[in-house]
Amino acid sequence: MTAEDTLVPELRRALARLNDPLFLETLPLTDMLVRNDGDDSVAKGALLRRLMLEAIDALAPEHGRTGGDVRTYDILYRYAIARESMTAIAQQLGLSERHAYRELHQAIDALAVVLQRLSAEAGPPVEEDSGSAEATEDLARLLEMGPQHVDVGELLADAALAVSALADQQRVAVTLTCVDMDRKATVHRALMRQAMVSLLSHAIWSASPEQGVGIGLTADEETATIRLHYRERERLDAADGPYAAAVRALSLMDVAWHKEQDQACGTVDIRIELPLEGEHTLVIIDDNADLIALFRRYLRGAPYRVIGFDQVEEGLQALDSLDPEILILDIAMPHLDGWEVLQELAATERPKRTRTVVCSIINDPHLAAALGADAFLNKPVTRPQLLSTLEEVLKGPA
Repeated sequence: MTAEDTLVPELRRALARLNDPLFLETLPLTDMLVRNDGDDSVAKGALLRRLMLEAIDALAPEHGRTGGDVRTYDILYRYAIARESMTAIAQQLGLSERHAYRELHQAIDALAVVLQRLSAEAGPPVEEDSGSAEATEDLARLLEMGPQHVDVGELLADAALAVSALADQQRVAVTLTCVDMDRKATVHRALMRQAMVSLLSHAIWSASPEQGVGIGLTADEETATIRLHYRERERLDAADGPYAAAVRALSLMDVAWHKEQDQACGTVDIRIELPLEGEHTLVIIDDNADLIALFRRYLRGAPYRVIGFDQVEEGLQALDSLDPEILILDIAMPHLDGWEVLQELAATERPKRTRTVVCSIINDPHLAAALGADAFLNKPVTRPQLLSTLEEVLKGPA
């Protein structure tokens, strides 16, 4: 089997999960195409995603191409970036679904050619040991838990406690200074905690005992900044060590961070920036009280203030005073069904802040979208489905 025979099927798998760098890191495609030139601040899955986005962009019509390339770019963008279903893509392009799939396969072939060229220009891929795949699987399990509303100061204190035995053993003092202890950020708690434990472990092994390791937290109105500072006794940036694990975790969470190193003094300064977010008000209108209770459990620990109504009229009356960012609406309800509610909301002059998510056993996302819904969930709903849908609608325009 040639490299091209392997590339196209792998590329299809990657395009289906383009926004999941943790999944991308597990693919053979990553080892085929990606090199990082010694840049350890970005995980290989994120680098593959960046390379694929660059390749799709190279097919865009504004780059001077016309004709077939317009359709090639359009179908790749809709499928991989906009995350539209093949049914929706076929309807938008005026094609049968079978024809749309055929054009998608042709577009993937074209994308493979561009990717090979970009990869060749970057040079040979970087070798990675087999241990990174196992580490990635462990991180995947943490990432599945979803983002939570986390007290950053408390998280740092927990991480410092976790490495205290190692610090005592190495006779390296770890000093925690939190100016803003009660600031909360929306992050994957378990993954962020693991990143901080790994960074502290690395710092303790690397640091000069005389200077110790300092970790602190400051914040302004929008950002919490974690700072890790120490003086290196020796450099230990091993590919399979705790520093590499921390880098992978930070990259997979798409957290902004940077490392500064003063070669003359031997000092290392790592800064991690977490956006501070308040709770999002979420209203659920569903005549099934058990579903409201289930969604409350799903969202426990996440940055949502959940208010439920099992009487549709009562829920509608409360919308103006609550002004929620998200409304989750059932369809099959007595007296006034969800379709009527959507029509009433569309006809009412109210602020456009509220995004509406239709959640129903009646699987009709196209009608929901036509009536103004921002997203659709088909019952039964899992916790990851709920969290990812809420995250996506909050990113969109209000």
